[in-house]
Amino acid sequence: MEKDKIKFWHTFDFPELQTKGEDNSPVKLLGLGIPEDLTGQRVLDIGAWDGYFSFVCEKRGAKEVIAIDTIAWQQSDFGSWKNGTKKEGFNYARELLKSKVLDREIEIEDVSSESMGEFDLILCLGILYHMKDPWKIIRNLCKMTKKIIIETHTDGNYLSVPAMMFYPEGYRGDKSNHWGPNMFCLQCMLELEGFKITKIGYGNSRCVIHAEKNVETK
Repeated sequence: MEKDKIKFWHTFDFPELQTKGEDNSPVKLLGLGIPEDLTGQRVLDIGAWDGYFSFVCEKRGAKEVIAIDTIAWQQSDFGSWKNGTKKEGFNYARELLKSKVLDREIEIEDVSSESMGEFDLILCLGILYHMKDPWKIIRNLCKMTKKIIIETHTDGNYLSVPAMMFYPEGYRGDKSNHWGPNMFCLQCMLELEGFKITKIGYGNSRCVIHAEKNVETK
């Protein structure tokens, strides 16, 4: 498919590829704090969509990057990005960049060390609030990696206890939005899985959490 016929979600600012997507990906990248040097690392990008962050990790030296998605690659009416072109953006970028990023169309609930092995870094960006059981997702991912970066919608940060807000009718018109965990809740869930929080950033209703497996955890 020709570039001008693809409705990109991600905004690419690479020398080889520039696009104008709904998501301001370069600005988001600055806030995510993905390590500049990923030499030799194995990386999993969950909910990759057009693959911007997958390709960034490859450019930063990752020896293997696996991008996974289902809904964004299979449904053109997903979420707020109506009438999209599904996987064409990812495929176009990968071909143009001559990338070796691997793709797997697998449900996030089915991601496990048995199905995909172990990773040095997992990116879980804009995913948890769409999951019916975000606690299960965190438990599974923590078994697979040494480090995880989570970016998510949050709610209830004014509470002094860990909590998640449930949206039975969706959130902001999107019925695929189910949960709004507060940052304390995310921190507690990660710590219960033997991870230590190394970085927290937040703005408005979003947050970014970096966590690494505690070396003392057996």
